[in-house]
Amino acid sequence: MFGFRPQEPPFAVDDAFVPLDMERQAFFISGADIAIDPEHPRFAAADGQPLFDEEGQPGDRLRRVQRALGQLHTGLERSQAFIRALLELKLIEPIDISLRFDDGETLQLQGLYTVARNSLHELGDADALSLFRSSHLQLAYTMLASLEHIPLMAERRNRRLAQGL
Repeated sequence: MFGFRPQEPPFAVDDAFVPLDMERQAFFISGADIAIDPEHPRFAAADGQPLFDEEGQPGDRLRRVQRALGQLHTGLERSQAFIRALLELKLIEPIDISLRFDDGETLQLQGLYTVARNSLHELGDADALSLFRSSHLQLAYTMLASLEHIPLMAERRNRRLAQGL
């Protein structure tokens, strides 16, 4: 999660790091091809970069999208294996987040899921070792640690509100 609303600018992204999902926005894999969503706001920008160069070859922007789609596609099987492992061990739990900002706005984030910390800590040795050997244990703790960024994002949003941005 990089922001609280789609229309708001991301809070944790700078020019040095663009998440793969943001890089590929409006582009999708369709079989062996790349498809676009022509209604996506990305294609409405008057100052957009061309997808192809003068010779009809993919331009820099399209090559970045191609790399992002390739990496996301490659990681799909690993992500699915991770989710299956968490489901089998009953380590996924729903989470709702309620935030109140300095301008008085309250925001409810519902329909989210995280790793069940208590259940993770109560795993038997064999299951914990299995998660460790598959690298899923590290991913589970990374997901839990990411929750600590939500209050930081709210703080950044409050600073932007105070600056009138």
